[in-house]
Amino acid sequence: MKNIITLTLVIFSLVLLFISKSSTQIIDDEPLKWFDSLHPPIIETDPTSFEVSKPKKGKFIIRELYVYNKGGSPLEIISAKGSCYCATATVLQSPIDTAASGKIMLYINTDGLYETYNVIEFKIESNAQNSPTSVKLTVLNPSKDTTAKVK
Repeated sequence: MKNIITLTLVIFSLVLLFISKSSTQIIDDEPLKWFDSLHPPIIETDPTSFEVSKPKKGKFIIRELYVYNKGGSPLEIISAKGSCYCATATVLQSPIDTAASGKIMLYINTDGLYETYNVIEFKIESNAQNSPTSVKLTVLNPSKDTTAKVK
């Protein structure tokens, strides 16, 4: 009888150990899903918009976008996407700790931009309270002559 009780206790202990190990594994794999809901991350960007001229030589525009976490939990940037085929973005740092900053590189291929004002919007998806966040980049085309020619 003592052996059955001892064996039952050992098996019960192993089951508890396995369950606690499994729950710890879930938390370790997804650390940013378990943030403080009273103080969620808040994303801010600097600048909030850009205005640049289309380059006369070369066809690419590259800009740095600084991202700040003004909230109380780590900020995880899930994606950063441009609104057209000509725009891409690379997230250089994620997650971003509380009161810290990160950087996103914005790239634009200007080959197909023929209008005087070309507005490209970058949408940043994150776990922030104010997500998604948008940043507009306006590409001015100085070579497009909009003035009427007088003869």
